[in-house]
Amino acid sequence: MAAVIGDGARRVEHGVAQYLGLRELSSGENKGDYMVLEYSAGAKLYVPLTRMDLVQRFRGAGESKPALDRMERPGYDPFSGHGDMAPWRRHWAIWKASRSW
Repeated sequence: MAAVIGDGARRVEHGVAQYLGLRELSSGENKGDYMVLEYSAGAKLYVPLTRMDLVQRFRGAGESKPALDRMERPGYDPFSGHGDMAPWRRHWAIWKASRSW
């Protein structure tokens, strides 16, 4: 079943969002197609179609649309080892911080 604009979608790291469609973005010579997800407070996430395996269709209970999650949850510490942040992302963030000289 194809995704319809306005459907609920879930990405593991950020939770439930609303699917807004596809968009082609370019930066210099690089071009790509992206899936656009909108979270609460209007926050948008652009997921490359090459990584759409990270996004799942999400349905709430009944016919009502699911409540949207915030991309950044208050009080969430990605370095604490708790929550749903994958260990590889913690290691990547630490590596990236160590390279900022």
